[in-house]
Amino acid sequence: MRVFAIVSALAATALALPAVNVPHSLHEKRDVTKASWVKRADVPNAALLPVRIGLTQSNLDKGHDMLMDVSRHNSPNFGKHYTSEEISEIFAPSAHTVNAVSEWLRSAGIEKFAQSFNKQWMQLDLTAQELGSLLKTQYHEWEHVASGDVHVACDESVFNMYSAKSLWLTTSLDTTFPST
Repeated sequence: MRVFAIVSALAATALALPAVNVPHSLHEKRDVTKASWVKRADVPNAALLPVRIGLTQSNLDKGHDMLMDVSRHNSPNFGKHYTSEEISEIFAPSAHTVNAVSEWLRSAGIEKFAQSFNKQWMQLDLTAQELGSLLKTQYHEWEHVASGDVHVACDESVFNMYSAKSLWLTTSLDTTFPST
């Protein structure tokens, strides 16, 4: 499923963020590309990309029981509803998770980011150069042969091992191809 798509005309230059000497682990790698997508140009380093980093949620193991508690006819809570604020609080990432991701970003020289209203995401905008340095990757334009749509994607990305357990998804770009 495409979470975020970015369409633009792009080319490349090079600079780098401060190096961070911490161990990294592979997060995602594309081993096979689909014939319906063609890798085109590198994304220019100055291209601004929206980034959303999903934070590992708390209390997911309680979700089923909570749902059943308001769904069973014999429950005293039958028919009641949770507000969106209650759900945000119940499933909010732990302070440890928020701190781990915040420290990871700061250690890479990134100071401007915010936690989303529902607490599930870190939101920021980075240049392709900054994002590539953060995830140890290079971004490219990928063109869909039939439609001509252009998406930004990478072949692989890595996270530093200290924050990897606090992250569950990045939606900076279309890192997986549609099935067509």
